[in-house]
Amino acid sequence: MAADPLLALGCAWVLWCGAHSLFAHPTVKASARRLLGRWQGYYRLLYNLLALASLLPVLLLYRQAAGPALLLWPDWLWPLPWVMRGLALWLLLLGARAYDMRRFLGFAALARWSGEEKETADPLVMTGILQYLRHPWYLAGLLLLWGRDLAARDLVTAILLSGYLFLGSVLEERRLVEKFGDRYRRYQRQVPRFFPRFRRHE
Repeated sequence: MAADPLLALGCAWVLWCGAHSLFAHPTVKASARRLLGRWQGYYRLLYNLLALASLLPVLLLYRQAAGPALLLWPDWLWPLPWVMRGLALWLLLLGARAYDMRRFLGFAALARWSGEEKETADPLVMTGILQYLRHPWYLAGLLLLWGRDLAARDLVTAILLSGYLFLGSVLEERRLVEKFGDRYRRYQRQVPRFFPRFRRHE
């Protein structure tokens, strides 16, 4: 008996999110870096490449689970999904300006390999859009997930990934508290997680 496409898709998303979080865990990351030896500086680049590669079978299952839309935006609200997508794109761009994208993507390791720069610890970034909310990319993801008509496959994806984004933000912030201590706790108190306030963090 063939597996239900929606169940298969849901399981695939859970496995992908679980693996993505597992390999970002400090203990697993440290073990993997030891195994990589002299190539340990490339862990972030390898992590990103594996995340993209492992996403391909999930997207294939998503395609196979096609079906009619279940939740439709009403005609009188037709501008709102476009506003949500535009806001998501804006948040993605502002986040890319605030973060060190070479470090985030793992390309900084290539510069270290060529001798252009030395490896340094990840800094705590609180500039740009991060003065107004702590997770602009996660909010962008939520807006993209829900700012459209939803078929059954989209609803399964939106529910699971929304939960993953929230849980991911909690786990990420625990690690940041362990790393930066009171400095990050103070930042948490002053800057919202997802919903921006229009006053700069000082």
